[in-house]
Amino acid sequence: MTIGVKKVARPREMSFPEALYLVEIVKGLGVTMGHLLSNIVRQEGIKTIEYPRSGGRCLPGSADGIG
Repeated sequence: MTIGVKKVARPREMSFPEALYLVEIVKGLGVTMGHLLSNIVRQEGIKTIEYPRSGGRCLPGSADGIG
């Protein structure tokens, strides 16, 4: 059984703006800003989790301000 060779066309060269992915970065920033603004406008629907404090000892002058 012989193995056939298949020629595949190379993709075209990207233009300079395409190579920098500027369009995609701007699209991603738009999605992020949309999420941010929608969360600022309607804050009552945001779900949060409050974790309990650990019972460990804190050193004096630690970063959490206790002790």
